[in-house]
Amino acid sequence: KVLKRQKESYHKKKEIKKDGKNRVEY
Repeated sequence: KVLKRQKESYHKKKEIKKDGKNRVEY
């Protein structure tokens, strides 16, 4: 549901930060 979607987007943001590139922002 909504909570799951928020968690996924949160993890995606974390991955992007780890990459060190802000190419895509979810």
